Amino acid sequence: MSKAPGYALHLSWASMSKPLRERVLYQLGNVIFQLSGLRFHRIGSLFEGKDGPLVNESLSRGFVVHDRYLLDEVARGPFTSASEYYAALVSMLREHASCLRLSPRCLLAPCPLPEEYDTDKHFKEAYDRWHDFVRLGSKLDSSANRMDYVVVSDLLAEMRKEWVEATYPEEEKQHIFTLHHPDLSVNNIFVDECGNITCIIDWAFCSSVPLSLTLTAPGLPQSRHEISEELFTALKLGFLSSALGTDVTLKGEIQRCRILERSRPMWLLSRLLSFDTMNDYHVLQDLWTCVRGQPEEALLEEIDSRRCSDIYSELITELREDYDIPNGAAEANGFHNRSETDLTISKKLTMVSQWPIRYTLPNAPGLRKYGTPFIADKRAWRWISMYALAVGDHYQT
Repeated sequence: MSKAPGYALHLSWASMSKPLRERVLYQLGNVIFQLSGLRFHRIGSLFEGKDGPLVNESLSRGFVVHDRYLLDEVARGPFTSASEYYAALVSMLREHASCLRLSPRCLLAPCPLPEEYDTDKHFKEAYDRWHDFVRLGSKLDSSANRMDYVVVSDLLAEMRKEWVEATYPEEEKQHIFTLHHPDLSVNNIFVDECGNITCIIDWAFCSSVPLSLTLTAPGLPQSRHEISEELFTALKLGFLSSALGTDVTLKGEIQRCRILERSRPMWLLSRLLSFDTMNDYHVLQDLWTCVRGQPEEALLEEIDSRRCSDIYSELITELREDYDIPNGAAEANGFHNRSETDLTISKKLTMVSQWPIRYTLPNAPGLRKYGTPFIADKRAWRWISMYALAVGDHYQT
Protein backbone atom coordinates (compact mmCIF):
# COMPACT_ATOMS: atom_id res chain seq x y z
CA MET A 1 0.00 0.00 0.00
CA SER A 2 1.40 3.40 -0.99
CA LYS A 3 0.74 6.83 0.45
CA ALA A 4 -1.68 8.97 -1.51
CA PRO A 5 0.02 11.95 -3.18
CA GLY A 6 -0.97 15.42 -2.06
CA TYR A 7 -3.06 16.02 1.04
CA ALA A 8 -6.70 15.54 2.01
CA LEU A 9 -8.93 18.40 0.87
CA HIS A 10 -10.42 18.80 4.34
CA LEU A 11 -7.12 20.32 5.51
CA SER A 12 -7.56 23.37 3.28
CA TRP A 13 -11.24 23.54 2.25
CA ALA A 14 -12.27 26.06 4.93
CA SER A 15 -9.52 28.52 3.96
CA MET A 16 -9.51 27.77 0.22
CA SER A 17 -10.31 30.68 -2.07
CA LYS A 18 -13.38 30.66 -4.31
CA PRO A 19 -11.32 30.22 -7.53
CA LEU A 20 -9.48 27.22 -6.06
CA ARG A 21 -12.75 25.63 -4.93
CA GLU A 22 -14.17 26.11 -8.40
CA ARG A 23 -11.02 24.52 -9.80
CA VAL A 24 -11.59 21.44 -7.63
CA LEU A 25 -15.24 21.19 -8.72
CA TYR A 26 -14.27 21.62 -12.38
CA GLN A 27 -12.01 18.58 -12.03
CA LEU A 28 -14.69 16.63 -10.18
CA GLY A 29 -16.92 17.24 -13.18
CA ASN A 30 -14.33 15.41 -15.25
CA VAL A 31 -14.20 12.56 -12.71
CA ILE A 32 -17.98 12.15 -12.71
CA PHE A 33 -18.00 12.16 -16.51
CA GLN A 34 -15.49 9.32 -16.57
CA LEU A 35 -17.45 7.31 -13.99
CA SER A 36 -20.66 7.79 -15.97
CA GLY A 37 -19.00 6.20 -18.99
CA LEU A 38 -18.23 2.91 -17.21
CA ARG A 39 -21.20 0.65 -17.96
CA PHE A 40 -22.51 -2.47 -16.20
CA HIS A 41 -25.33 -4.92 -16.88
CA ARG A 42 -26.61 -4.97 -13.29
CA ILE A 43 -26.84 -2.76 -10.21
CA GLY A 44 -24.75 -3.80 -7.24
CA SER A 45 -21.31 -3.62 -5.66
CA LEU A 46 -18.10 -4.88 -7.18
CA PHE A 47 -16.58 -8.09 -5.83
CA GLU A 48 -13.55 -10.07 -6.89
CA GLY A 49 -14.53 -13.19 -8.83
CA LYS A 50 -12.58 -16.05 -10.38
CA ASP A 51 -12.59 -14.38 -13.77
CA GLY A 52 -12.28 -10.81 -12.56
CA PRO A 53 -14.64 -8.26 -10.94
CA LEU A 54 -18.33 -9.16 -10.74
CA VAL A 55 -21.43 -7.31 -9.66
CA ASN A 56 -23.17 -8.77 -6.63
CA GLU A 57 -25.43 -7.50 -3.86
CA SER A 58 -25.36 -3.76 -3.31
CA LEU A 59 -23.31 -2.24 -0.52
CA SER A 60 -24.47 1.27 -1.33
CA ARG A 61 -24.81 3.56 1.69
CA GLY A 62 -28.57 3.17 1.83
CA PHE A 63 -28.20 -0.58 2.40
CA VAL A 64 -25.49 -0.61 5.07
CA VAL A 65 -25.34 2.63 7.08
CA HIS A 66 -26.82 3.05 10.57
CA ASP A 67 -26.88 -0.74 11.18
CA ARG A 68 -29.02 -1.41 8.10
CA TYR A 69 -26.72 -4.30 7.24
CA LEU A 70 -28.51 -6.12 10.09
CA LEU A 71 -31.84 -6.07 8.22
CA ASP A 72 -32.32 -9.28 6.25
CA GLU A 73 -35.87 -8.88 4.91
CA VAL A 74 -35.05 -6.34 2.19
CA ALA A 75 -33.69 -7.22 -1.26
CA ARG A 76 -30.08 -6.12 -1.76
CA GLY A 77 -29.55 -7.11 -5.37
CA PRO A 78 -27.97 -7.40 -7.71
CA PHE A 79 -30.76 -5.54 -9.49
CA THR A 80 -31.61 -5.53 -13.17
CA SER A 81 -33.56 -2.26 -13.24
CA ALA A 82 -33.54 1.15 -11.62
CA SER A 83 -37.10 0.63 -10.37
CA GLU A 84 -36.05 -2.49 -8.43
CA TYR A 85 -33.10 -0.64 -6.91
CA TYR A 86 -35.09 2.38 -5.76
CA ALA A 87 -37.94 0.20 -4.48
CA ALA A 88 -35.43 -1.71 -2.34
CA LEU A 89 -33.95 1.52 -0.94
CA VAL A 90 -37.40 2.83 -0.03
CA SER A 91 -38.21 -0.51 1.63
CA MET A 92 -34.95 -0.26 3.56
CA LEU A 93 -35.98 3.17 4.84
CA ARG A 94 -39.33 1.77 5.95
CA GLU A 95 -37.74 -1.18 7.74
CA HIS A 96 -35.25 1.12 9.43
CA ALA A 97 -38.09 3.29 10.71
CA SER A 98 -39.86 0.23 12.09
CA CYS A 99 -37.06 -1.45 14.01
CA LEU A 100 -33.70 0.36 14.04
CA ARG A 101 -32.52 3.31 16.10
CA LEU A 102 -33.59 6.69 14.72
CA SER A 103 -31.75 8.96 17.14
CA PRO A 104 -30.67 11.70 16.54
CA ARG A 105 -33.20 12.06 13.69
CA CYS A 106 -36.64 13.47 14.26
CA LEU A 107 -38.66 14.21 11.14
CA LEU A 108 -40.90 16.95 12.53
CA ALA A 109 -38.19 18.35 14.84
CA PRO A 110 -35.03 18.44 12.70
CA CYS A 111 -31.78 18.82 14.59
CA PRO A 112 -30.37 22.37 14.47
CA LEU A 113 -27.26 22.77 12.31
CA PRO A 114 -24.40 25.22 12.99
CA GLU A 115 -24.71 26.77 9.53
CA GLU A 116 -28.29 27.84 10.30
CA TYR A 117 -27.17 30.30 13.00
CA ASP A 118 -25.06 33.44 13.05
CA THR A 119 -23.02 32.57 16.12
CA ASP A 120 -21.96 29.50 18.06
CA LYS A 121 -23.90 30.85 21.04
CA HIS A 122 -27.17 31.02 19.11
CA PHE A 123 -26.60 27.53 17.73
CA LYS A 124 -25.96 26.10 21.20
CA GLU A 125 -29.10 27.74 22.58
CA ALA A 126 -31.17 26.29 19.73
CA TYR A 127 -29.56 22.86 20.12
CA ASP A 128 -30.26 22.82 23.87
CA ARG A 129 -33.90 23.71 23.31
CA TRP A 130 -34.23 21.08 20.58
CA HIS A 131 -32.57 18.50 22.82
CA ASP A 132 -34.97 19.32 25.67
CA PHE A 133 -37.95 18.94 23.35
CA VAL A 134 -36.97 15.58 21.84
CA ARG A 135 -35.77 14.25 25.21
CA LEU A 136 -39.17 14.79 26.81
CA GLY A 137 -41.03 11.56 26.20
CA SER A 138 -38.06 10.10 24.29
CA LYS A 139 -39.45 11.45 21.02
CA LEU A 140 -36.55 10.36 18.80
CA ASP A 141 -37.29 6.65 19.00
CA SER A 142 -40.95 7.01 19.86
CA SER A 143 -43.74 5.36 17.90
CA ALA A 144 -44.85 8.74 16.51
CA ASN A 145 -41.43 9.58 15.04
CA ARG A 146 -41.13 6.08 13.61
CA MET A 147 -44.55 6.36 11.99
CA ASP A 148 -43.58 9.72 10.50
CA TYR A 149 -40.72 8.02 8.67
CA VAL A 150 -42.93 5.12 7.62
CA VAL A 151 -45.32 7.67 6.10
CA VAL A 152 -42.40 9.35 4.33
CA SER A 153 -41.21 6.03 2.89
CA ASP A 154 -44.68 5.30 1.55
CA LEU A 155 -44.92 8.80 0.08
CA LEU A 156 -41.55 8.36 -1.64
CA ALA A 157 -42.66 5.02 -3.05
CA GLU A 158 -45.65 6.74 -4.65
CA MET A 159 -43.49 9.61 -5.94
CA ARG A 160 -40.89 7.37 -7.58
CA LYS A 161 -42.12 7.85 -11.15
CA GLU A 162 -42.31 11.60 -10.56
CA TRP A 163 -38.70 12.01 -9.39
CA VAL A 164 -37.51 9.80 -12.26
CA GLU A 165 -39.50 11.92 -14.72
CA ALA A 166 -38.03 15.09 -13.22
CA THR A 167 -34.44 13.84 -13.53
CA TYR A 168 -34.15 11.29 -16.34
CA PRO A 169 -37.42 10.32 -18.07
CA GLU A 170 -35.82 7.53 -20.13
CA GLU A 171 -34.12 5.81 -17.19
CA GLU A 172 -36.62 2.95 -16.89
CA LYS A 173 -36.24 2.07 -20.58
CA GLN A 174 -32.52 2.45 -21.19
CA HIS A 175 -31.15 0.48 -18.19
CA ILE A 176 -27.85 2.35 -18.06
CA PHE A 177 -25.89 1.45 -14.94
CA THR A 178 -22.64 3.25 -14.16
CA LEU A 179 -19.94 3.37 -11.49
CA HIS A 180 -20.55 5.53 -8.43
CA HIS A 181 -18.19 6.62 -5.64
CA PRO A 182 -20.23 6.60 -2.41
CA ASP A 183 -18.49 9.50 -0.68
CA LEU A 184 -16.81 12.21 -2.77
CA SER A 185 -16.22 14.41 0.29
CA VAL A 186 -13.23 16.48 1.40
CA ASN A 187 -11.95 13.49 3.37
CA ASN A 188 -11.47 11.35 0.27
CA ILE A 189 -10.30 13.92 -2.27
CA PHE A 190 -6.56 14.67 -2.29
CA VAL A 191 -5.14 17.83 -3.87
CA ASP A 192 -1.83 19.63 -4.26
CA GLU A 193 -1.01 23.24 -3.34
CA CYS A 194 -2.51 24.51 -6.61
CA GLY A 195 -5.87 22.79 -6.12
CA ASN A 196 -5.16 20.01 -8.59
CA ILE A 197 -6.77 16.70 -7.64
CA THR A 198 -4.00 14.15 -7.17
CA CYS A 199 -6.15 11.15 -6.26
CA ILE A 200 -9.46 9.98 -4.81
CA ILE A 201 -9.45 7.32 -2.10
CA ASP A 202 -11.93 5.02 -0.34
CA TRP A 203 -13.37 3.02 -3.24
CA ALA A 204 -14.20 0.01 -1.07
CA PHE A 205 -17.97 0.43 -1.38
CA CYS A 206 -18.17 1.75 -4.93
CA SER A 207 -21.14 0.30 -6.79
CA SER A 208 -22.87 0.31 -10.12
CA VAL A 209 -26.00 2.43 -9.88
CA PRO A 210 -28.58 4.01 -12.21
CA LEU A 211 -27.00 6.68 -14.39
CA SER A 212 -29.02 9.47 -12.78
CA LEU A 213 -27.49 8.67 -9.38
CA THR A 214 -23.93 8.83 -10.72
CA LEU A 215 -24.74 12.17 -12.32
CA THR A 216 -25.34 14.03 -9.06
CA ALA A 217 -23.11 16.64 -7.49
CA PRO A 218 -20.88 15.61 -4.59
CA GLY A 219 -21.64 16.94 -1.13
CA LEU A 220 -18.92 19.28 0.10
CA PRO A 221 -17.36 19.66 2.55
CA GLN A 222 -19.26 16.59 3.76
CA SER A 223 -21.77 14.50 1.84
CA ARG A 224 -24.76 16.12 3.57
CA HIS A 225 -23.76 19.62 2.43
CA GLU A 226 -25.22 20.82 -0.84
CA ILE A 227 -22.75 22.83 -2.90
CA SER A 228 -23.46 26.41 -3.96
CA GLU A 229 -24.78 27.36 -7.37
CA GLU A 230 -21.35 28.76 -8.32
CA LEU A 231 -19.62 25.49 -7.48
CA PHE A 232 -22.30 23.50 -9.29
CA THR A 233 -21.69 25.65 -12.35
CA ALA A 234 -17.96 24.85 -12.16
CA LEU A 235 -18.81 21.14 -11.88
CA LYS A 236 -21.03 21.33 -14.99
CA LEU A 237 -18.35 23.14 -16.95
CA GLY A 238 -15.81 20.45 -16.11
CA PHE A 239 -18.28 17.77 -17.08
CA LEU A 240 -19.15 19.53 -20.33
CA SER A 241 -15.49 20.03 -21.27
CA SER A 242 -14.92 16.30 -20.88
CA ALA A 243 -18.02 15.52 -22.94
CA LEU A 244 -16.94 17.80 -25.77
CA GLY A 245 -13.49 16.27 -25.75
CA THR A 246 -14.71 12.76 -26.60
CA ASP A 247 -14.39 11.19 -30.04
CA VAL A 248 -17.84 9.60 -29.97
CA THR A 249 -21.21 10.98 -31.03
CA LEU A 250 -22.41 13.92 -28.94
CA LYS A 251 -25.97 12.63 -28.57
CA GLY A 252 -25.22 10.51 -25.52
CA GLU A 253 -22.95 13.16 -23.99
CA ILE A 254 -25.61 15.85 -24.36
CA GLN A 255 -28.08 13.54 -22.66
CA ARG A 256 -25.71 13.08 -19.71
CA CYS A 257 -25.21 16.84 -19.45
CA ARG A 258 -28.97 17.34 -19.26
CA ILE A 259 -29.30 14.72 -16.52
CA LEU A 260 -26.57 16.44 -14.48
CA GLU A 261 -28.32 19.78 -14.99
CA ARG A 262 -31.56 18.35 -13.55
CA SER A 263 -29.93 16.24 -10.84
CA ARG A 264 -31.05 18.07 -7.70
CA PRO A 265 -34.11 15.87 -7.02
CA MET A 266 -31.88 12.79 -7.18
CA TRP A 267 -29.32 14.44 -4.87
CA LEU A 268 -32.04 15.19 -2.32
CA LEU A 269 -33.53 11.72 -2.66
CA SER A 270 -30.22 9.91 -2.14
CA ARG A 271 -29.53 11.89 1.06
CA LEU A 272 -32.98 11.17 2.39
CA LEU A 273 -32.96 7.44 1.61
CA SER A 274 -29.58 6.89 3.27
CA PHE A 275 -30.15 9.23 6.24
CA ASP A 276 -27.22 11.26 4.99
CA THR A 277 -28.62 14.40 6.55
CA MET A 278 -29.64 15.68 9.97
CA ASN A 279 -32.45 17.75 8.49
CA ASP A 280 -34.69 15.17 6.85
CA TYR A 281 -37.87 17.25 6.89
CA HIS A 282 -36.38 20.14 4.92
CA VAL A 283 -34.71 17.75 2.47
CA LEU A 284 -38.12 16.14 1.94
CA GLN A 285 -39.70 19.57 1.55
CA ASP A 286 -37.16 20.55 -1.13
CA LEU A 287 -37.69 17.25 -2.94
CA TRP A 288 -41.46 17.76 -2.82
CA THR A 289 -41.12 21.25 -4.28
CA CYS A 290 -38.67 20.13 -6.99
CA VAL A 291 -40.82 17.21 -8.11
CA ARG A 292 -44.37 18.44 -7.62
CA GLY A 293 -43.88 22.21 -7.65
CA GLN A 294 -46.10 22.59 -4.58
CA PRO A 295 -45.42 24.64 -1.42
CA GLU A 296 -44.64 23.35 2.06
CA GLU A 297 -48.28 23.64 3.12
CA ALA A 298 -49.27 21.01 0.55
CA LEU A 299 -46.65 18.60 1.90
CA LEU A 300 -47.87 19.07 5.47
CA GLU A 301 -51.45 18.49 4.37
CA GLU A 302 -50.35 15.31 2.59
CA ILE A 303 -48.59 14.02 5.71
CA ASP A 304 -51.55 14.94 7.89
CA SER A 305 -54.03 13.18 5.58
CA ARG A 306 -52.08 9.94 5.95
CA ARG A 307 -51.44 9.90 9.68
CA CYS A 308 -54.76 8.36 10.71
CA SER A 309 -55.10 5.97 7.80
CA ASP A 310 -56.34 2.47 8.60
CA ILE A 311 -53.24 0.96 6.97
CA TYR A 312 -51.10 2.30 9.83
CA SER A 313 -53.35 1.42 12.77
CA GLU A 314 -51.89 -2.04 13.39
CA LEU A 315 -48.31 -0.92 13.01
CA ILE A 316 -48.66 2.06 15.36
CA THR A 317 -50.08 -0.23 18.03
CA GLU A 318 -47.06 -2.52 17.77
CA LEU A 319 -44.65 0.39 17.82
CA ARG A 320 -46.25 1.90 20.92
CA GLU A 321 -45.89 -1.37 22.79
CA ASP A 322 -42.23 -1.70 21.79
CA TYR A 323 -40.90 1.85 21.99
CA ASP A 324 -43.02 4.29 23.99
CA ILE A 325 -42.08 4.91 27.61
CA PRO A 326 -44.38 5.71 30.58
CA ASN A 327 -45.31 9.36 31.00
CA GLY A 328 -42.93 11.26 33.23
CA ALA A 329 -40.02 8.85 32.97
CA ALA A 330 -38.03 11.16 30.72
CA GLU A 331 -38.67 14.14 32.98
CA ALA A 332 -37.09 12.47 35.98
CA ASN A 333 -34.03 11.28 34.11
CA GLY A 334 -33.40 13.98 31.57
CA PHE A 335 -33.87 17.43 33.11
CA HIS A 336 -31.86 17.32 36.32
CA ASN A 337 -29.31 19.77 34.85
CA ARG A 338 -31.85 22.12 33.26
CA SER A 339 -34.14 24.75 34.71
CA GLU A 340 -37.85 24.49 35.37
CA THR A 341 -38.35 26.99 32.54
CA ASP A 342 -36.65 24.62 30.11
CA LEU A 343 -38.96 21.79 31.11
CA THR A 344 -42.02 24.04 30.85
CA ILE A 345 -41.09 25.15 27.31
CA SER A 346 -40.67 21.52 26.23
CA LYS A 347 -44.03 20.60 27.75
CA LYS A 348 -45.78 23.48 25.99
CA LEU A 349 -44.23 22.61 22.62
CA THR A 350 -45.19 18.96 23.10
CA MET A 351 -48.76 20.00 23.82
CA VAL A 352 -48.93 22.40 20.85
CA SER A 353 -47.49 19.78 18.50
CA GLN A 354 -50.01 17.21 19.76
CA TRP A 355 -47.16 14.73 19.82
CA PRO A 356 -48.87 11.98 21.86
CA ILE A 357 -52.10 11.96 19.84
CA ARG A 358 -50.98 12.52 16.25
CA TYR A 359 -51.58 8.88 15.32
CA THR A 360 -54.95 8.44 16.97
CA LEU A 361 -58.46 8.60 15.57
CA PRO A 362 -59.25 11.63 13.39
CA ASN A 363 -61.84 12.87 15.91
CA ALA A 364 -59.44 12.85 18.86
CA PRO A 365 -59.60 16.21 20.70
CA GLY A 366 -56.58 18.47 20.52
CA LEU A 367 -55.32 22.00 19.95
CA ARG A 368 -54.42 21.29 16.33
CA LYS A 369 -57.39 19.13 15.43
CA TYR A 370 -57.87 20.80 12.06
CA GLY A 371 -54.28 21.99 11.61
CA THR A 372 -51.26 20.67 9.78
CA PRO A 373 -48.34 19.04 11.64
CA PHE A 374 -46.23 21.31 13.83
CA ILE A 375 -42.58 21.61 12.73
CA ALA A 376 -40.17 22.31 15.58
CA ASP A 377 -37.29 23.73 13.56
CA LYS A 378 -35.19 26.90 13.50
CA ARG A 379 -38.33 29.00 13.13
CA ALA A 380 -39.58 27.79 16.52
CA TRP A 381 -36.24 28.18 18.28
CA ARG A 382 -35.75 31.69 16.95
CA TRP A 383 -39.26 32.68 18.00
CA ILE A 384 -38.56 31.39 21.52
CA SER A 385 -35.32 33.37 21.61
CA MET A 386 -37.15 36.55 20.61
CA TYR A 387 -39.79 35.95 23.27
CA ALA A 388 -37.21 35.17 25.94
CA LEU A 389 -35.33 38.35 25.08
CA ALA A 390 -38.54 40.37 25.32
CA VAL A 391 -39.47 39.05 28.77
CA GLY A 392 -35.89 39.31 29.98
CA ASP A 393 -35.37 35.82 31.40
CA HIS A 394 -32.06 33.94 31.45
CA TYR A 395 -32.27 33.16 27.73
CA GLN A 396 -31.21 36.70 26.82
CA THR A 397 -28.56 36.80 24.09
